[in-house]
Amino acid sequence: MVFTKCHTGFIIIYEHLLKDEDFHVIDRKGRGIEVFYKKGKFCLNCDFDIRVIREDENDTDLFIPVENRTVNLYFEDFPSYLKSRLQFLMVRNIIIRFCSREDNNVCTVHLLRNIDLQSSHVNFEINYENHIIEIIDKEYFIDMKIKEKINT
Repeated sequence: MVFTKCHTGFIIIYEHLLKDEDFHVIDRKGRGIEVFYKKGKFCLNCDFDIRVIREDENDTDLFIPVENRTVNLYFEDFPSYLKSRLQFLMVRNIIIRFCSREDNNVCTVHLLRNIDLQSSHVNFEINYENHIIEIIDKEYFIDMKIKEKINT
């Protein structure tokens, strides 16, 4: 069973996600829709539409349109010399490619200015085995958080 605190302050329990279903949608009672995507050890909590654009036996590519917004990127264990966040302006799309093999728990995150990978502001890799990615819609920006899972 995997637990993590979500941005609404509640504990999210991932055990209830069906094994045959990768998506689980929850209505936040007037605050919009949250989409939980879970496949293997990869977990994503997202306030935006998630499209699977490529999937094979090794990799899955997720496409998330975010409408030319500012993305504030937070890592739970930032080094002390980084005070808060990394900020990226006018991000149009986010692509996350993750490996679905048991022996590889790495995903690559691309923040894009346009629709193609060559318009990338930045890309970086995450070992997602013990982490969850949250993409949270705020009024004027997006918070993207890489947080540690709380395993029980």
